[in-house]
Formats: sequence, structure tokens, C-alpha cells
Amino acid sequence: MKIVVVSPLQPYEAIGNAGGQLLHRHLVALSATHDVTLLVAGDPWHGYSDDVARQAPYLSLQLPARSEAPPRALASRVLRKAFAVEVLRGLWSSLAASPEAARLLREADLVELQWFEALVTAPQLRRAGVGAPVSGFFHDVVSQRASRRFAAQRGWKKAVLGVRLAHVRWLERRLLRRVELAVCLSEKDARLLVAAGAPERRVHVVRPPLVEPAMPDQLPDPADLAARAPSALFVADFGRDDNEDAAHWLLREVWPRVLHRVPGASLVLAGGGVSSALAEAVHQVPSASITGYVESLDAQYRGCRVALSPLHSGAGVKFKSVVPLLWGVPVVSTTIGAEGI
Repeated sequence: MKIVVVSPLQPYEAIGNAGGQLLHRHLVALSATHDVTLLVAGDPWHGYSDDVARQAPYLSLQLPARSEAPPRALASRVLRKAFAVEVLRGLWSSLAASPEAARLLREADLVELQWFEALVTAPQLRRAGVGAPVSGFFHDVVSQRASRRFAAQRGWKKAVLGVRLAHVRWLERRLLRRVELAVCLSEKDARLLVAAGAPERRVHVVRPPLVEPAMPDQLPDPADLAARAPSALFVADFGRDDNEDAAHWLLREVWPRVLHRVPGASLVLAGGGVSSALAEAVHQVPSASITGYVESLDAQYRGCRVALSPLHSGAGVKFKSVVPLLWGVPVVSTTIGAEGI
């Protein structure tokens, strides 16, 4: 089959983003038996290069970035707060402006849309004459994320986020009527998609391929874990608001209590996208450190005594809660961090 996958980011094996790693493994698996082309309407991820592209078994076509956002910065900012403008600007206009992308979409036997930014193009694909079945891959359910942000705010910000939540729910219902298959990563998300209007027969749950060769094939001896230095690990893409907010809360509210009980403990924040505000917050805590982007986290998982998932917002299955378990590392998590497992 000719499968065309549309994504807002370029995945590759060493990408510092759990969703990107999942997409790369998914595309590799599809490429074993199908002709797969990836259309990327967004900026390449950190660390991606032509050499990396040549190693992938699937073809990637990088589309020129375009924008439908208002030209005035203030108007754009207001609209992005009140509406899901980030899913409406750029991606569809990039697809529509590329004759090569249009040809590939018309000739496809299956079109797969990754993330909400691509999913909302399903109605435009139909209007553009794309006749192939369309599947949507829901890495999370965006209305759940928007609902949590709405619930956490007060005053005028709550009113603005209420408009955004209504807009996201409308978009979600609309696109769920346009896809033949909705793929998600947990039964929890499957229930949310059905509640949002997807026919139950069209919703399919897949288990993310997270096992790696370096992972142990049995649980480590508790004595070996206890012998490790008292180190806690929080792995995340800190460019996402959910993860940065969790890191600030961890440093401010949780870590001082840990140090009171275990004075020699250390905290490692592993991942890229660190803002200057978060870097400064970590600098104020001598027992905490940031690795920045690293290609492999094997050493961090082998060296820590506990992994953390301190999330208070977001949606979907949190790989930062699952992967440490596969390494045999205990996880301490909030309720949101552990949901969907």
C-alpha cells in the first residue's frame, strides 16, 4: 500500500520527544511492508539532519512553512489564546501550496494524520478530492488538555480559555466524523473519543512500542537499587508548558521536603527545551541539575533510584511514567502522570 503520513514534526530515532520517538518506530514498522511517505509541515526537530533522513526506511518530504495567522503580532497572540489557531495556521496552507504533496495525497491508498495539528485537516482533505481512507492518530485527546487548563484558571483568563475549550471541542467532533479510524494509546482515551462523537467501532487502541534492547529482561534486585546514590530523575521535553509547570512545582513544593528527609539526594531534569526561567530555578537549588538534550537516557535510567512524573495538566499516556518501569526503576507520580496506564 502507498501510505502518506502527515505530521507537524519530523521524527527520528534519537529525537528528544516521546511522541516523535513513537512516530519514528511506527513509521519504521509500516515501512517493512508498505511504501511510506511522511509529509512534514513544520520546523525540523533539534538534531535532525540530511544524514539522519537518509538512514530512515521511509521518505520524508519537508514542506515550506507557511502561516495564515494575522500579520499583527498582538492580534495573533489574542487569537491564539482564545482559539486553537495553532492547528489552523500553517499546516494546511503548507499542504495546499505543495503540488508534490497534493499528488502524493491523491495517489495514496491510506492517509494517516498525526497529532491534532494534522487531524484538523481531515475536512480540507476531503474537499480537496483526497479519496483514500483517512486515519487519525490521537497521541492525546486535546479537549481533555484544554478542559484541565480551563478548570485551573480564574477570572478573565478562565473566560478566554472557555472560548478555546468550546472551539477545541467543536473541532474534535468535526474531525472525528471525517476519519475512518481513530487510533489512540489507552482505553481511557478511547472512552474520551467515543464521548466526543467517534463511533466506537472506529476507535482502536494500540500499545506503544517502548521496549529497547538495552532495557533489562528482569527486575533489578532491590538491594542493587538501594545501593544507588539517592538520585531522582524527571525526563521531559521542557519546551511543553505541562512539563515546565511540573518542574517548577517539583522544585518549589516537593524537592525541599525530600532534602529535609534525605539531605544528600540529587535531582536530575533530563531533556531539552529548557527556558531561562526554569534554568534559573534549577540554578537556585544546588542539589538539582539539568542535562539538556541527550541522545540516549540509558545512563540516567541505570543510575537513578527513582523516576518522577509530577504532572498537573496534560492528557494522553505519559511515557515518562511507563519507560522507567521498563527499566525496572520505581516511579513516583501524580494522578495525571499515571493515568491511562
